[in-house]
Amino acid sequence: MLWSRSLSATTNVGHIVQNFIFILTCVPILVGPWLFGSRELWWFWPFTLCIFIATMLFGIQQFKQSLQPSSAAVSGDDSDDHSIWLRRQRNVLLLGLPLLVYAIWWLTQPVVYMLAEISVLLLVTPALLAAIVIFGITPEQRRRLFTYIILNLFLLGLYGIINHAVTDSRIVLWAPGYEQYMIDHRATGSYFCPNHFSGVMEIATAMGLGVFLTRRVSHLQRAIGLLLVALGCIAVVLSKSRGGGLTLLLIFVASLHWGFTNWPRRARWWWRAACVAMGGILVTGMVLVADGFIGRYEQYVRPDLLEGLSFKDASEALGRRIENSSRGRMFAGAYRAWQSAPVTGIGPGMHTTFWPHFAAETDGDAIAAVWPTRSNHHFWSDEVHSDWLEMLEEYGLVGLALLLLPVTYLFFVLSRTLRQDRTVRRERKTTGTHLPREAMALGAILAFIAMAFHSLADFNLQMPATVWLLSAILALPIGMMGEKRARSSRS
Repeated sequence: MLWSRSLSATTNVGHIVQNFIFILTCVPILVGPWLFGSRELWWFWPFTLCIFIATMLFGIQQFKQSLQPSSAAVSGDDSDDHSIWLRRQRNVLLLGLPLLVYAIWWLTQPVVYMLAEISVLLLVTPALLAAIVIFGITPEQRRRLFTYIILNLFLLGLYGIINHAVTDSRIVLWAPGYEQYMIDHRATGSYFCPNHFSGVMEIATAMGLGVFLTRRVSHLQRAIGLLLVALGCIAVVLSKSRGGGLTLLLIFVASLHWGFTNWPRRARWWWRAACVAMGGILVTGMVLVADGFIGRYEQYVRPDLLEGLSFKDASEALGRRIENSSRGRMFAGAYRAWQSAPVTGIGPGMHTTFWPHFAAETDGDAIAAVWPTRSNHHFWSDEVHSDWLEMLEEYGLVGLALLLLPVTYLFFVLSRTLRQDRTVRRERKTTGTHLPREAMALGAILAFIAMAFHSLADFNLQMPATVWLLSAILALPIGMMGEKRARSSRS
């Protein structure tokens, strides 16, 4: 009797700890985007603390489970298939460890510690969240988290659109917005910067397409997916983000390939043709209606200045415009900084510290009193406005190579996750309350592509809330595939 009571109490404590891990995991993922992207320190550190406490509890939980006798393994081909996915889960995290070790090693070097610490934590914390989502929460909690993310993205987009219609985004939550964005009437949502609001809405569009294009969903779920796509597209247009507009086009092109992976061969081509036609109508409508949005692209091209020029002269004129733009100068400065330490980089978070040293062109001569062709006195650069280039600048070729290894493998695993989910589509549980794993995998692939592309010319992944959200979205389908027991049909 005493033994049974002790066992029951242990089970209850374990259940409480499990729920606590889930709550702490959800807080930065769901609440972070509502607090200006959690970039400011008074938001960043409490969320980081939540992640570390959840990781500590997850570690204790795993240690206790390792002391218990393992359950009987599934035999035959089912066991082989399951072990493959468990190995892939582990590989995703193990391949990321060298980058984390390299980043942490940088903290022992003579750098501006606080800036370096935040940069390193932007690599460590999403990795910890991904590990918890894959290994530390239950299948039921993963499905709930996916549903919460879909709902949260819908509310973020709805708030951004309504706030822009009512206040012209002069108010961001309870704080005044930035004047530079008010002048151009750009929607910012719950972020101060419209480009970062666009980034999270690109993720919303990707997730909406993941739900909409999944075969075995209810009519209500498909309608929710379509509504989220429409909401995301409208929000991106209102943000007037040039990178966001190009990213939307890429998402729709990618969905033509990956979105119909599990559809019958004949049906997929009809659906692709219908999507191309619908996409053409949307783009035409955008060009005709969203004048302010389209006009922002013309700021770079300026057709009136290129008129009458040959292709060569027009290309050179366009190149000079890009070089003289703020992004062009930031890219050039970051490139010069990287050249000073090409292998190891200048150090995590050090772009803003070294900006005054490398922002100006090198053709100036102080002795001869000759100014450089492009100086650094017009503006200050806290970020490169390119996550990929900033990674190269601060972590060098070593860091970029260590990043590309797990990222490439992650994309491979997500692609396999989408293709291997064919038998799950036939299960009764794939419709109804919870969305199927296919929707998680497709949404993750499209979100992955969106952020990888937009990060070429922006710094969405320097926003803690966005990178935490993305890590959870990528981890969900990988964690769900680790539950697979039924034998998959081979393509």
